[in-house]
Amino acid sequence: TQVTPELTKTVERLAALLPKVATVFGVTAVAGAPTPKPLRPSKPAAKKIPPKPAAPNVPAPSVSTETVSVDTTPDVPAEESVASPDTAPSAD
Repeated sequence: TQVTPELTKTVERLAALLPKVATVFGVTAVAGAPTPKPLRPSKPAAKKIPPKPAAPNVPAPSVSTETVSVDTTPDVPAEESVASPDTAPSAD
């Protein structure tokens, strides 16, 4: 294992509370040392807003070379499509 300088500083700071751990790291704990104060939390990193997802890649519809005939006449019979005053629903 690798002992970093940051770990050594932390062990030195907490040696009064953890004397056996301090001796493992080669730090001598002083018998009458005051207990250390807790570290203040550091400022949290700025929250990164994830980018909006891109529109899904929908393949373009294939273009057909055939000629397609489209019927535009309505499916409703002509008799029902024109309402005369005699057959109109009454408002009674």
